[in-house]
Amino acid sequence: MKEVRLMGHGSQFLKKILIIYIVANLIVMALKAFTPLGQNSIFNLLAFVILSIFTVYLLYLLIKMGKKL
Repeated sequence: MKEVRLMGHGSQFLKKILIIYIVANLIVMALKAFTPLGQNSIFNLLAFVILSIFTVYLLYLLIKMGKKL
């Protein structure tokens, strides 16, 4: 029974992380598409670095949660 509760909390946590990740991607895509910064290679590099760091952090959390369960 305890494992089921842990899985429930884990799935809620992962849903929140996934929503934040999707929103971050949408914001970066909107900035690239609708602003002059989208043509700036430095801005593209910065956006890539930010999303890469967040992706690595998300993978770290997934691995960490996988070990707990």
